[in-house]
Amino acid sequence: MKNLRRRVFPLVPILAMLLSMAISAIKARTAAMLTPCEEQRVVQPVPQKQKAVAARTERTAPRNLAIFIFDGVQIIDYTGPFEVLGQAHDGEQRLFNIYTVAEKGGPITTNMGMTVVPKYTFDDMPRADVLLLPGGNTQPQLANPKVINWVQDTSTKADI
Repeated sequence: MKNLRRRVFPLVPILAMLLSMAISAIKARTAAMLTPCEEQRVVQPVPQKQKAVAARTERTAPRNLAIFIFDGVQIIDYTGPFEVLGQAHDGEQRLFNIYTVAEKGGPITTNMGMTVVPKYTFDDMPRADVLLLPGGNTQPQLANPKVINWVQDTSTKADI
């Protein structure tokens, strides 16, 4: 248990930083979509029902957040962000559609022997708005040209 605490607690600031970065990016993107007001206008009050309809039509779909998993992935490195960012919402809807991606279909084995089945493969995944690359036994992934090409291609098309 002490070993686990020594390994897990240093990761808490990293997870907090990831969450902070994701929230900052969402705020920045939202701010960029707003247009500055050129003049002050008096706005007549809008009935509550019209406000609710307008809010629903202005709302955007959750952003796709792809988490790369691979044999030897560190469990907390992908499950922590999955759990934390999976709970992020704007009060009415979740902000992220989170899914796992692996090079090939079928089960993968984490660094602690847990078996996990990715939701998608490189070939059938939806476009990622956010790409998360967890740690673990990354050496085989860094030596795999298919993985490197996928990361480069996916990250180029992603917002974060």
